[in-house]
Amino acid sequence: MHAALFFALALLLLLATSQACEVCEKVIDDVRASMSKPDSRDKPKIESALVSLPVDGRASHDSALAGAGHGSQGL
Repeated sequence: MHAALFFALALLLLLATSQACEVCEKVIDDVRASMSKPDSRDKPKIESALVSLPVDGRASHDSALAGAGHGSQGL
């Protein structure tokens, strides 16, 4: 009984985490698509582009993360 409950909770956590990762991946993919090819492979330039996202975009991203079981990831 306890093992089944543990695995059910672990599965729920895994599902919540994978949804948040999908949101993060989408945001990063969109930012990289808007950059030149060399810049899209330069981590500091990607980070700079993420930080410069419009506040509304970051707020939507943070809300999506919170809804998927994550807090803000500093984006």
